[in-house]
Amino acid sequence: MPSNTSFELRKAPKQARSRNTVDLILEAATRILEEGGLAAFNTNAVAERAGIGVASLYDYFPGKNAILIEFARREISRHRAAVMQAIAAACEGGAPQPERSIITALIDASETRHAIRRIAAQVLAQAGLEHELDQSLQQISVLVAEKWPILSPHKRSDLPPARLFVLTRAISGVLSATVRENADFERKALEDALVALAEGVTRQQS
Repeated sequence: MPSNTSFELRKAPKQARSRNTVDLILEAATRILEEGGLAAFNTNAVAERAGIGVASLYDYFPGKNAILIEFARREISRHRAAVMQAIAAACEGGAPQPERSIITALIDASETRHAIRRIAAQVLAQAGLEHELDQSLQQISVLVAEKWPILSPHKRSDLPPARLFVLTRAISGVLSATVRENADFERKALEDALVALAEGVTRQQS
């Protein structure tokens, strides 16, 4: 991919009509990537799928790489929002099995739009923007660390910061890797492994 200067929108969509056009372009891009992957992706296909002229597409994006980067950024942001919502829901009303409750929520969020998120991660990596993936993963890990004590305060209240750091980064890292590497584990096996990890890290010292 070319330099980062070609990744940005030509102009920010300020009017409702402009925002709608950009949304149409990105939704068309997503559908093309879902159906045919990166091999099927080009600006003509995106414009046709969005129902606009190629010239209109270039009003906002300097080329296909800029569309791909904006798609990837939105997809990663969408996933992060879904994870945060899932964690918040898991924390409501308490949980009889706190470790499993939050891990189940994280896996549920991770399994949605799995294939398209793998493409988004690939796009950012190829563009040299891995740090954006890392930042998103870090934000999720920080949220898990904040919510974990709420789920089981009697076990988490005195959990050392280093253990909490290892725990949250390990869980988020494993789930991120299942997307990047297209790991095909049986759902319960993955959940049980992560629960065992959580129980091991959080077990009280005698």
